[in-house]
Amino acid sequence: MFPKPPPQLEVVRGGGAAAEAAAGRGLATLALEIGTMTLLAVVLIAIPGNAFEEHSEEEEMRRIQAKYAPQGKLPIPDTQSQTQAQTNATNNECKAQAELRKQNGEVCENDGYTIMEDTMKYRRLIDPPKGRGLDGLFEKVPPMNLPQPLPDTVVKPKPGTLMFIPKDKAPPSPAYAFTAAATGSSIGATYPKFVVFEAKNMEQRVNTDNVESVKKAAKRRLGETCDGTQMSEPWTEERIPQALKRDSRMSPGDQARKRTEIGIERYARWIFVCLPGPFGGEPSKVFVFIDVVEANLDIDPK
Repeated sequence: MFPKPPPQLEVVRGGGAAAEAAAGRGLATLALEIGTMTLLAVVLIAIPGNAFEEHSEEEEMRRIQAKYAPQGKLPIPDTQSQTQAQTNATNNECKAQAELRKQNGEVCENDGYTIMEDTMKYRRLIDPPKGRGLDGLFEKVPPMNLPQPLPDTVVKPKPGTLMFIPKDKAPPSPAYAFTAAATGSSIGATYPKFVVFEAKNMEQRVNTDNVESVKKAAKRRLGETCDGTQMSEPWTEERIPQALKRDSRMSPGDQARKRTEIGIERYARWIFVCLPGPFGGEPSKVFVFIDVVEANLDIDPK
């Protein structure tokens, strides 16, 4: 007469710590009953992911063991699938956070365009590229080139404080004097003729009373590329013609003439930073413009 076949070990997908403990107790008991020389077969059983929703893990494990006991099978939890599920959940969470950061970055970019056009009276030469190359390229044109003071607050695109770093070089300023290409006349205290613009959104508050803290936070957000640091002179020079070709509505001839004009008049490099407003009170933002050169941001090659 043949001996009774040994029980099989079956791996249940989805158990938790309690399920593992229950399985361990059952395994120990069976091992004593069948002896240490018995060969146990291991078979994977696919259990639905919601198997543990109606009962506690330990109760569910007992129910599953009772179901398979008459068949000589002992189910144990598949912890590998648990780990995989947790990993997938983490990946999904990271993807959601990355998408949210991307969306917030685009909102900041659009806010910057609104302030450049409505408050500072610049004309865009390119449209927002949504993360490709230069975020913005702007030009001062008549009759919007009169030297109007930079306001301390804005209401569009949303209520907020407007800052410029360094404060003593806020436009209109002699620091931005340029020679008009058409007439050769010298322009005094004014806004720069052309501005290259890079938007950076920051979710964490920065002490805006400490200018160096704001500068350091903005500098940390600048990416490193094969052409140098974002907003450095080599990086910017490489991308101005690319941006005009890709994102402007100008004809190829007009693009070439505009590149020549930019080369003569030169341009300012401004980093536009969107920061959360202070705690308490009505929701607001802090919008900061940082002039790369005048603020001595130290990102150009030596």
